Amino acid sequence: MIGFDFAPFPEMAHIDVIYFDGWQGGKQNEPELLASCYRRALELATLVDAKTIAFPCISTGVYGYPFNQAARIAVAQVRAYAAENAELEEVMFCCFSDTDIAVYEALLQSPARSPAEAEPGG
Repeated sequence: MIGFDFAPFPEMAHIDVIYFDGWQGGKQNEPELLASCYRRALELATLVDAKTIAFPCISTGVYGYPFNQAARIAVAQVRAYAAENAELEEVMFCCFSDTDIAVYEALLQSPARSPAEAEPGG
């Protein structure tokens, strides 16, 4: 079966779809759109009392978002959310390659940056 049965979570029947069309050359508010994907997913996880959530590297594949920039945004958004919300116990970043893992490990070991600092020019 493909999909998800939302019957146990009636409040999710009215929730916006999380969608991001990928990299458009950096001129279409992409950093904020990507950040909003992470924020909204974290909010939805909290809404359904999830204790864990896993993220792929959103939009970095065929959608062409620059990987390092996307990873900085992902980590900054998760850190910002976790600083204000203790409901989630674990957030996992699912990486495709050893190079991807190394980027995330370096970001997670570095001092926290504000979500705005993760955006280009920040």
